[in-house]
Amino acid sequence: MIGALPNPKKSFQVEKPSTEVQQAVEHLTLFTKDYKLFKANPILNQYIFEASEFLSLGVYIEISCFAITELRTEVIIEIKRKIGAFDQRHEISLANKHLTNITDLITESISISHTERLARLEQIETNVKQALRIREEKIAENKRKQQEEKENNPFMYYTKQVVLILLSIGLIGGFIYFVYNLKK
Repeated sequence: MIGALPNPKKSFQVEKPSTEVQQAVEHLTLFTKDYKLFKANPILNQYIFEASEFLSLGVYIEISCFAITELRTEVIIEIKRKIGAFDQRHEISLANKHLTNITDLITESISISHTERLARLEQIETNVKQALRIREEKIAENKRKQQEEKENNPFMYYTKQVVLILLSIGLIGGFIYFVYNLKK
């Protein structure tokens, strides 16, 4: 325990217009699965991402973009704990790792054009829709197999159902018996 420390911060300037930097920050989730957009306020140019950590509730990463000139933008990144404060050495090192990762992601996102980011977003949406369609097809196939089994061999189908019900009742009864005898 080293005592509560202030939230780690990092600021840097980018030679890009603020609107371009804001769009790049909004699309950070296209480049990683570790960080999820938690809250966005485009009017104040503030974006909050969240990240999970091992044996912790995780952190919030607040990114603010400010236009310095027409072609220069300042980006401020601040890491905040979801609960509590930074008071352990490993928490500080993880926060510094988040700062490095977010900086790299912003750089990667800025280096790709807006149309390429939108194309990547469309590809991800297409992949998600395809995965949902495949999942729905598997569910329909399983229902069809169950219905076919029920029609072709109803005895086996209902036997399986009865065995599952009895097994569930047995597990619940065993748990209740165990809890009752534990109190004695």
